[in-house]
Amino acid sequence: MKAGVIWKEKMDFDGFNDKNNEKNKVSIDGPTPKHLYLQAVTGCTAMDVIGILEKMRVKLPEQFKVTVDADLTDDVPKVFSNFRINYTVTGKTPPEKLKKAVEMSQEKYCGVSAMAKKVSTLTYQIELNGEII
Repeated sequence: MKAGVIWKEKMDFDGFNDKNNEKNKVSIDGPTPKHLYLQAVTGCTAMDVIGILEKMRVKLPEQFKVTVDADLTDDVPKVFSNFRINYTVTGKTPPEKLKKAVEMSQEKYCGVSAMAKKVSTLTYQIELNGEII
């Protein structure tokens, strides 16, 4: 894997990697690298969960959102002290299959979550149709 940034001006950078090109580069003008890391955590597990549900051949969610809250240490350099991931799902996806897909992502497949767990605690909860499962 390879990735990097090109400075444009002030604090505006274009991010690139070996999977994208000029049309889908990532503009880094506003989100901090820590925000981008949090998006990577949620993107990694979200892609896993949807992919696993598809392989299970179950009804996919009508809506699916993954958020993460993380706290930073007070000491410099400020690093994440914990991660709390919330999966918010609506639809007729079977709860036991959804729970299994999330567990598989967090315990086996999501490399970004695995990296996060090496530096701090990571917890998660699943909300399906307004109820925690």
